[in-house]
Amino acid sequence: PMIIIIWFAFFIDINIHTYLWGTCDILLHA
Repeated sequence: PMIIIIWFAFFIDINIHTYLWGTCDILLHA
């Protein structure tokens, strides 16, 4: 079960970084 928790946290971390990167990208190209 521990590996699933780690993978889930890793997956969320990637989604957050992608969201932040997308937001910065929109602001930079506005």
